[in-house]
Amino acid sequence: MTNKTIIVTDGEHLHKTELPAESIKNFTIGSRLKDHITFPTLEQSFSVAWDGSDCYIENELLKKELHISLSDGKEIIFYLCDSDISYVLDTANKSSVIISPYHYDDIEIEKIDAVVFLLRESNGFSLEVHNGKVFLNASSIKKSGFVKEGDQLFLMG
Repeated sequence: MTNKTIIVTDGEHLHKTELPAESIKNFTIGSRLKDHITFPTLEQSFSVAWDGSDCYIENELLKKELHISLSDGKEIIFYLCDSDISYVLDTANKSSVIISPYHYDDIEIEKIDAVVFLLRESNGFSLEVHNGKVFLNASSIKKSGFVKEGDQLFLMG
């Protein structure tokens, strides 16, 4: 078994938590401060059960991705990922990096609709979002931002 990460987004904010292999973890997602994951504007709460290998949201098995429509017309999305999967790109000699679903760009991620440009500046990269939903350090980025060492990008699509 491998450790998993559950990622939850309401479209504006993103939260994640580790799910250790072969350990039981139960928690809630809601608007209350006592919830493990808190979205202040969320009108309903969700129970999450991790049995060490499978994850259930309100007793529904989360395989990779689960979309739940909310009563206010919005949507909450759950993703289940292997914790040990990551991508590394050496940017030492690059003045720009393009992330997209296209094979000719620097980083190709299939099955997304996001297109992101990273342009080198003296202390990091300016970020330009040309398509798709992009989060920088758990906050939605609409058009532009700045990425520095240690920051996390998440692309939906």
